[in-house]
Amino acid sequence: PALFIGLEGECQHTDSLVVFDNVEEPSSLNLPFAEDLIVANLKCAALFTTRKRDFPSQFQPFEVKTLPETAAMQLLLSHPSRQPILEPNHPDHGLARVICITLGYLPLALALASAYLGKHSKISFYDYRIRILDEGAMDVVDASQIRAEEMPTRHKTAVYATLKTSWDAITDENARLAFRAAGQFRQAEMIPNARLSLVTGLSIQVKAGYPMPLDEALEILHTASLIEELDESRQRLRLHPLVQEFAAQLSIPEFRLEMAERVATILNDLARFHER
Repeated sequence: PALFIGLEGECQHTDSLVVFDNVEEPSSLNLPFAEDLIVANLKCAALFTTRKRDFPSQFQPFEVKTLPETAAMQLLLSHPSRQPILEPNHPDHGLARVICITLGYLPLALALASAYLGKHSKISFYDYRIRILDEGAMDVVDASQIRAEEMPTRHKTAVYATLKTSWDAITDENARLAFRAAGQFRQAEMIPNARLSLVTGLSIQVKAGYPMPLDEALEILHTASLIEELDESRQRLRLHPLVQEFAAQLSIPEFRLEMAERVATILNDLARFHER
């Protein structure tokens, strides 16, 4: 950006595009990062990428979710040795689709799998699928041993590391509790807020005019892109399959016992149970 932005924060070329990749705190775009230079006030076009969902009002959001199936297949099979599998009548075409589904159409996971399968062309899609079932999707793609310089984006070459960065930024204890609890449910399951309230003890009923503790926790997780989606009623949520796998790994076995004890306590108090 310094190549065409003056000392007073004015673009020397107003038809230019400034790109800031992987911004950790979008609110920082409203702060000067050089003398009199505030990104949100630039006179030229500015674009930034982030995992956060809160950003300055000057920017128009465009949420990039998971890839559609066709694009996911093309990314997974991008290596020349694997491109014949794109043909629908190829014997491995169906297995490639299954792997795309298993990886939740997540671009980073697909790119890692593609690089690994391209480097090891003798590994069949059947054997790769078996390994995923045995070891878990996230562990398999993160064990690809692909260097950052081999990736077009030069991003971290690990799904776990990417998710852990978002997780480490969460300081609210209720949000951390809700996320760990959501990880105990089945992959891609729509989880009712009432059920999550039951196992976490976070209330969904408060005095008029006060925010609900569970709603506040879920909003924090949604802003950090750790919750894949909330349904229109905002009464249910879902985790991406690899995010669910990550969340499940955060909890020791005793955590499930704590969840069960909360449920048992409420079941013993029928009045409280009916409130849920």
